[in-house]
Amino acid sequence: MTMFGAWFGLLGAATLGGILVLNISGVRPQRLWRLSTLPPSRQRRVLLLERLSLACWALWALIVSLQQLRVLPSQSGSMVAQHVIVVVGVAAVAGLVMIYQFGGGWRAVSEATIVQVIRRARARDNKRMQVDALRAQARMMIQQRRWEEAERVLAEGLAVAQLMPDPQVEARLLEMWGLLHAQKGEVEGARERLAAALDIFRRQGAHNDARRVERALADLP
Repeated sequence: MTMFGAWFGLLGAATLGGILVLNISGVRPQRLWRLSTLPPSRQRRVLLLERLSLACWALWALIVSLQQLRVLPSQSGSMVAQHVIVVVGVAAVAGLVMIYQFGGGWRAVSEATIVQVIRRARARDNKRMQVDALRAQARMMIQQRRWEEAERVLAEGLAVAQLMPDPQVEARLLEMWGLLHAQKGEVEGARERLAAALDIFRRQGAHNDARRVERALADLP
């Protein structure tokens, strides 16, 4: 059993190492647009922490496996190394959680990157990726107060979402459209879109989403 665990640990270390190498070799456009619209320094921090956590857990799995195989000469030295790696790895993961929790979530890095993802999604007929990217593009446009462009993007997203089997995708777009109307001061339009989103979330049993939309409706004048 110990031998099986050791070889399983080596496999885990190799897998994590492979993921780390792919992460360092280049971030794909699909991954890029998910990075937060935080300052570039914080975007770099996210990538650094991700890579540090991957490296730590790969090293930890390697050391534990070699320890079980009795390859490492010093048990005490390997135990110290394990503790140090675990502390660093946990700190890296905690840093990522803090950024995700308080950094505004995942948003687009740049509009050009989002457009690239949308083109790929259309070419591959990947509706999920297309809708997610369109929603990210609309969010950016709303933040920049480009109302008409944002509405065109949301309309395109809704047309695609209505072809998908998951109604909640449509509801999230309706929610965003309602918030767009609210920012423009169009209360009736906001109420109509938000109410439609709320109805879908309730029917789907998405209670957290429903409560969020209920709060948005309550905040309308």
